[in-house]
Order: sequence, then C-alpha cells, then structure tokens
Amino acid sequence: MALRNQYTALSSEAHDDGIEPLINRRKALMRARDERLKGKNTAAANDRLLDSGSLLPNKRTDDDEEDDEYDADESMSLLESKSSNYLTALQKSFNSPPSQYSNFEVKEMYTAVKRADQDGTKRPLVKQLLTKLHDATPNDSRVLRRLARMEQEDGNISTARQILQHGLRRNPNDAHLLQGLGNIELSSGNDVAARRYFRSAIQANPEFPNPHHALGTLEHSRGRIRVATSILKKGLKSCPANHRLHHALGDLYRDAGLFDLAESSYRSGLAHGPNWSRPFAYTALSYLSYEKNRDLDACRNWLRRGLGINNGMHSQGWIALAHLEESEGLIVEAREVYIEAITRYEMILAKKRNLREGQGRQDEKHNTQMSQTSIRPPSNGAKPAIDPVRSGDKWMNVYKSWAQFEDKHGSYRTANDAFSRGTIAFPRDWSLPLQWARLQVKYGMKERARKLFAVACDRAGSRYVFAYASGSKW
Repeated sequence: MALRNQYTALSSEAHDDGIEPLINRRKALMRARDERLKGKNTAAANDRLLDSGSLLPNKRTDDDEEDDEYDADESMSLLESKSSNYLTALQKSFNSPPSQYSNFEVKEMYTAVKRADQDGTKRPLVKQLLTKLHDATPNDSRVLRRLARMEQEDGNISTARQILQHGLRRNPNDAHLLQGLGNIELSSGNDVAARRYFRSAIQANPEFPNPHHALGTLEHSRGRIRVATSILKKGLKSCPANHRLHHALGDLYRDAGLFDLAESSYRSGLAHGPNWSRPFAYTALSYLSYEKNRDLDACRNWLRRGLGINNGMHSQGWIALAHLEESEGLIVEAREVYIEAITRYEMILAKKRNLREGQGRQDEKHNTQMSQTSIRPPSNGAKPAIDPVRSGDKWMNVYKSWAQFEDKHGSYRTANDAFSRGTIAFPRDWSLPLQWARLQVKYGMKERARKLFAVACDRAGSRYVFAYASGSKW
C-alpha cells in the first residue's frame, strides 16, 4: 500500500511536467471495449498495452543516440496487426495468468518510475518501483532492461547480468534481454560473448534495429570494416527507416574517407529520424565538413543548427563546438561556448525543478547565481544549487571538458570553479571529485586534495578501486 501511494504521488507530479503516459492509447482504447466489464486486467493485458511503449517517454532530452532502450516508433503498428508475430503474442497474452494490478495502476507505476528517476535523489526508490513493476508486468522485458542498466551504472555488473539472465529463463528468445546482456559483456571487455548475444538478438527479432547497430559499431571499433559494413547494410534491409543505422554507416564511410557516401548516409538518417535525433546528424555533418575540406564556417553552422533544437540540450554538440574553437586557437571563443552551454543547462534544470515544486516561475536570484562561474559547493546539509540529474545524463562530459580546458588555458581559479559546478550538478559521481583532487595536487593544495580524494572514495563505495588507488598516495 505504501508503494502504491508513492506511485500515485510521483505520477501526479510527473503529469505536471507534461510527461505522456507510456501506453499506446490507440491500442488501449480498442482493448478497453473488450475488458470494460472486468474488474482486474490480466498480466497479459498489461503486456499488450505496453507493447508499443518504452520505459521512458519517447521525448529525448540529450545524447540518447547511444540509448539502447526500445524505440516506440519502431515497434509494431496497428497496420501490422495481422502478422504472425502479432497473433502469436496475442494468443500468449490471453493465456497468461491473472494479475493483481489494473491497467491504471500499471500506468501509474511507469509514470512514478519516470518521475523518481528524474528527481535524481531517489535512486533506491526507482529500483524498488522497477522491481514492483516487473511483478505487475513480468513479460515486459524493458522493465528488466532498465533495472539492469541502473545496476550497471552503479557498478553492480554481476547483479545486472543476473537480472537479465533471470528474464531469459522466462523468455529465452527475448531480443531486448539478449541485447542487454551483449551490452554488459561489451562493457566488461568480453567481445566474444557480446558478439554472441548481439547475433542471438538479431536472430530472435531481425526487425529490432539495436543489435544490428551494436554489433556493427563493435566491429567498426575493432577495425573490421568489411564485417561492420555487411552487418549495418543487412540491418538496414530489415530496418530501412532506422536513423541510427544510417548514422552508423555514415560514420564508417567517413572513417574510410568515403565522404560522399558518408554524407548520403547522414542525410538518410536525417530524413528518417525524429526531431530529437537531428542534432546527432548535424554534429556528424560538421565533422564531415572539417575532414573533407576544413570548412570551418560550415562546421560551425552545422553545430549551431543542431544546438537550436530541443533547447540546446545536446552535450556532444557543445563539446564539439568548443573543441573546434580551441583547435583554431580561439581560446576566448571556446570559453564562451562552455559558459553558454553550462549556463543554459543549469537554468533549464532549475526551471524544471521550480515547476515541479509548484513555484510557477523562475527564481531570478537563483538563475543569476547559476550563470556565474564562481559557485562553491554547498555546506553540509545544504540543498544543491540545481537538482541531481537523471541517470544516463551525459552533460557530465561537458563539465569535465570545460574543467580540462580551464586547467590548460585558464587558471587554478577558473578550473576550480568548473569542477565545483560539475560536482554540484552530479553529486553521485566519483570521477569529478577525483579529477578535482588531482588539480589540487598539481597546485600543491595537498590537504584539499585529501578531502576530495575522500569524497571520491565515499561516492565510489566498493565499486571502483581506482579511486582508492589514486587517493592512497595522499
């Protein structure tokens, strides 16, 4: 009962953020006619309703190009309802045992997970909600994928692997679970096992684009160009409208110096991709312009075009633009890019927090503080200047890049400020205070270095011995 109250409270706040429910409304309405008189849905009904959804809404806020969650736009449509795969899944659904949860409760659970994850301070609660959600929708493998990925992010690789293997015992041919295990093995350095899982996922569902993409990019990164080309082209035959596969093929062509083919692939990705994916294609086209003829104006135009989408929440584009200016010796311009990016990011997060708290307007004093470069860490017990961010947020890379830039071209003060702001924005991360401690060592601030090494070790827990090895010297 307590958990259900948490679902209700969190999901009601999520609707204030304009978060769309994760249920395909068309299918829900059609099936509601047949289930209207039932007091409780079956677990199968829940699974049917969740076929076209993903664990998080389709609205992307940042660098989700590498996000391996299922894309709802690529799932089965109503026009394909007569396919054998659909009929098989439908028959399985009707034969599933009853569930204690209604469709409404399942929807509330999904929304609560999204809300708690965005809050950033409720990570244990997110895992707890995901576990309960899995009990309610045992055949929705994406719930297990999300739970496993959170464990992997927390350094619990063995736990993440066990979660997915448990799901495979129930559904041995689930492409999503096989894909997830492939990702875990790849991150663990086991290429052989990763390839095996990716191939199994492709065999289980050839129309699921993610394993094609994962296997193709793996082979590309290992220098097996012919193999990678074959995999990506085969994937595009099964998934011709998948923008990520077009993009990956463009990267392969670009690295091979086949610039015209690369541009054609990137433009195909633009034609097929949703709006949130465009910044990735524009960033790739900027790289292409630089490598092809060193057209700096074209590079800047492509990057700025991408940053004009989705409130500029494309971290990769900001880093690329700053690196471009730095490579040309334009240090002032590069610094302005970093400050513009970080200020925009922090103000957007502050605005979201204010809206969630029902303030209805932005605190001008707060935003003025966030736009300055001299923010200091809060005292013990004080609330951070901005909310801790949701899992998977890649903006930490912008803070790291900015701090490294200031260490190289700025001063101790400017580099210190960059690390300070990054540590506030990402209060769970151990790598930022570790790098910050090294800055203190460089400038002879050994006592402060010891404290920051201690912070890094505290955040790392028992997961990353590297932080302890670095701090043990001091």
